[in-house]
Amino acid sequence: MKERLSKRLNRLIQMKQAADYSMSIPKQAEEMGIPYQTLKKYVDGKSECPAYNLELISKYYEVTVDYLLGLTDISTTNPNIRAIGDYTGLSEEAIMTLHKWKSSPDMRSHWSKDFISEFITYCESEKLLTFINDMWADRSFEAKLGEMTSEERNDYAASLWYASKLFSEMVEVIILDITNRKEGK
Repeated sequence: MKERLSKRLNRLIQMKQAADYSMSIPKQAEEMGIPYQTLKKYVDGKSECPAYNLELISKYYEVTVDYLLGLTDISTTNPNIRAIGDYTGLSEEAIMTLHKWKSSPDMRSHWSKDFISEFITYCESEKLLTFINDMWADRSFEAKLGEMTSEERNDYAASLWYASKLFSEMVEVIILDITNRKEGK
């Protein structure tokens, strides 16, 4: 638990500092009501964090305790987004993007909820999601890069570029196919 909390705290602290450079760790600790040395131990992964301090930290950063403990990747305290993420496995960012599409007047004409639903259904029926999952399942490429020669790295980068190009082209074909079906072509 200490390692996961340490990683999440470091990320949250960095995000706070990126938004406001004056937000040093001691200043954040003070605003949370946690002694700096205590917070530093959590950040460094050297101490377990009691429930009371987890609550203070979660309220300060506006995230859930489950997120701090690494039990979920969805940090929001919004119960609807959390439920959607838990149910679908979508990231918080993906959920927010879908929500923006749904509520954006510019996107409604192009990305209606019916279109998005049909797109997702089409992808599943064509096993495109399996392809996407296979591509993303191999996230260990950074470790592999260190073991590769420069020629192998170039070949690997080219294959990743080609796979992403193929994916983009497949998405374009799917969109065209769905559009043609709707227009009765």
